[in-house]
Amino acid sequence: MWPLFFLKPKFLIDPSEILDDGSLQADEARLRDIPPPCGERLFFHQGIDSTEACGGFIFSRKDVEEHLKGKLSENPHLHYDHEGAILNWVTRHYNPNLSDPISVPKTWHRFEYIANQLIDDGLGEVHCLTCQTYYDVSKLTADNDRGLPGWNFNRQLCPEGHLLLMTRGIHISMRSEREPQEVMEVDKIRCRFDYVCPKEWSELKVIDNPNERFCDHCNESVHLAYSETDLDHLAREGKCAALMLQQDQGDYLDIPAFKGRLVAPDE
Repeated sequence: MWPLFFLKPKFLIDPSEILDDGSLQADEARLRDIPPPCGERLFFHQGIDSTEACGGFIFSRKDVEEHLKGKLSENPHLHYDHEGAILNWVTRHYNPNLSDPISVPKTWHRFEYIANQLIDDGLGEVHCLTCQTYYDVSKLTADNDRGLPGWNFNRQLCPEGHLLLMTRGIHISMRSEREPQEVMEVDKIRCRFDYVCPKEWSELKVIDNPNERFCDHCNESVHLAYSETDLDHLAREGKCAALMLQQDQGDYLDIPAFKGRLVAPDE
């Protein structure tokens, strides 16, 4: 049974045994070229700064593969990020003779987003190290921040309320030093957004489509919008938008004035 992985640490690949103390980029490049062998089951445990998530997750290699194929089909530029390296690992370095779970290398920290999505899809199993109980992920509770100043986090909790996984969601920047009339106009636009992203357009990853960029913090594509009609269309599709505003003379500003996830339209 899969819980035996806690009793067999030799089967959990420690990336520190593979990687040296070089730069992060060098580590990632080396891991992409020479990853550890991949088994049919993958083990993932997350530690977050001083807050230790207590979930030990097991995911099917096949489920990870299918999820990533879909994700990369929608976002081809992710082939050059952790997602592409992980897909390469689970497809080209699979060893069917490895029956025990293999640890996901910590260098691929973006696996936490993959794990969170698999959990939302009802895939995987988890051992809560605090209450020492095994759960199907369908038993977990999502506890997500919404609309808080600063970073908003997505959390997965066991039935006893213990933190198993936490991923960064959005960052909300609050600003109030504006003239009254300007505040009214800004607030009117701001109400179209569920949250406003603090990242600059130049900080988002450039992809082939000039009207779209990718935010690696939110793990979402951001689409340029030039009108209320554009915002309505993107809101119906549940997409993030970057709104371009026109100046008095009719020219658009050089960069978007607002970026973030749109409020879902009323049905």
